[in-house]
Amino acid sequence: MKLRDVLHAHLKKNTRVLLRVDFNVVVKNGRVLDDFRMRQSLATIQFLLEKGCRIRILAHLGRPEGRRVSTLSLRPLERHLKHILGRRVIFISNPTSVRAYRDFNNARDILFFENLRFWKGEERDSPAFAKALSRWGDIYVNEAFSDSHRTHASIVRLARLIPSYVGIRFSEEVRFLGRALKNPRRPFLVVLGGAKVSTKLPLIRRFLDRADRIIIAGAMANTVFFLRGMEIGRSTAERDKTHILPKALFSNPKILYPVDARVVRYRAIASSAARVRDTNAIQSQDFIGDIGPRSLEMFYREAKRARTILWNGPLGYTDERRFEGGTREFALALSRLKSFRIVGGGETVGVINRSGLVKAFSHVSTGGGAMLEFLMGKKLPGISALKS
Repeated sequence: MKLRDVLHAHLKKNTRVLLRVDFNVVVKNGRVLDDFRMRQSLATIQFLLEKGCRIRILAHLGRPEGRRVSTLSLRPLERHLKHILGRRVIFISNPTSVRAYRDFNNARDILFFENLRFWKGEERDSPAFAKALSRWGDIYVNEAFSDSHRTHASIVRLARLIPSYVGIRFSEEVRFLGRALKNPRRPFLVVLGGAKVSTKLPLIRRFLDRADRIIIAGAMANTVFFLRGMEIGRSTAERDKTHILPKALFSNPKILYPVDARVVRYRAIASSAARVRDTNAIQSQDFIGDIGPRSLEMFYREAKRARTILWNGPLGYTDERRFEGGTREFALALSRLKSFRIVGGGETVGVINRSGLVKAFSHVSTGGGAMLEFLMGKKLPGISALKS
């Protein structure tokens, strides 16, 4: 897939660059707790600074639904970026303000705009909102692959108003994910975890034709067990979606499921002692928190055989840190392999980042929903806008 890359743009000194980034990070008490997503944009930021460009950063945080929410302000992110870069950053509280434009349009410092989702026009892909943003830039660069499945003004409409390019990280995402889709070295293993099997159904169908083996774990596996009439206790599952799930599909011999699990008492998920049970011996008051040791060993055996591994979604209930163990141990095992390994999904990447294993993988994707839609073969609006 050919996209206009910022590395090949004709940039002049003082070119004003509207840089759309993915800074949708965890903020608590005004502090950024995990800046992994922010750091993925640094290569493009540094490149633009070296070219003498004037950078204007566009981003969002959370779902404020078109209104100002103080806890979702980007001011903590602006301060954090200033700390990372060691240079001045100016915060623009209202990018649609005529006065702000008059006062700061010619500033040489980095401008950091307030949360775009504070304005209803962002999520509505408003022509007027996109036009107001476009006056701040000579060119547009999309470095937010993870948001490019959304038809929002800063992703789609803005990209069609001024010359547009993809950022360095965005280009890598498309290249690595495309490689896994088009020409994977075999055996090809796909590992799917997380909560919702219903949303990943098209992906499972697609990879049953392309992959040599698929592992389904996490709450996705719980739903399949429930579909088969197995006891899953009080575990997380899509009990109301089993009518849309084809039972025969999940009996395909290419698919592997956990054979044991770490369970706790449902009424004391955070505090009760975990025990290991076979997945065919779960009791009515059990809550499945994580995969068990035999499952981990079985999954690792499959991984050692593979030459290409694509992993999206945690293997356990990562809302509770105590159930991250299976995901962390599997990531550690994969980090020792020499195969081509791609991992994505916010919760999975969070565990890998906290474990210090990001650099041990061939590629760690910032995309969650965007990664899945790309792998399903869907056209991402953000990519279509850049190609038009």
